[in-house]
Amino acid sequence: ARGLPNGVTGKDRALENKKEADLFAETMLPHLQKISGEFTAKGVYLSLKKLTDALNAKGIKPMRSDKWHISTVNKLCKRLDFAYT
Repeated sequence: ARGLPNGVTGKDRALENKKEADLFAETMLPHLQKISGEFTAKGVYLSLKKLTDALNAKGIKPMRSDKWHISTVNKLCKRLDFAYT
């Protein structure tokens, strides 16, 4: 048969994905706060690009990829309501 197994709907999968992303985002908050603090201590403005580069340089992996992209970091910050500037 075609379609999703056992009556699972797209809405069910979307809710599961959102919960998984929310949990992952919460694990990322301490990393974002630490990086932000490091830039603040140096008196350096923190941009999305710098935040993305710092996550990649520290070897912190995103949920579904090998490296961070600016758009992914932007979505993560929005999800956490994290002000990186």
